Amino acid sequence: SLSAVAEGVETMEDLALLDALECPYAQGFVIAKPMSGDDLLGWVWQLGAVAIAAVAVAWPRFSKPTRPDRP
Repeated sequence: SLSAVAEGVETMEDLALLDALECPYAQGFVIAKPMSGDDLLGWVWQLGAVAIAAVAVAWPRFSKPTRPDRP
């Protein structure tokens, strides 16, 4: 199977379109601005569970396994 990451996602409307197109992977300013590696570690640490929970609520299929070998 083929996986792709949508790049340059800048608005919630972009995310909604990707959701409608069943594209589960995105990167862009709507998610986070460019940052250094050190800043990334802090961002992940700070948002960790909150960000994961927000994605799981907003896009239920993200909380489901995407690998066919998992139930």
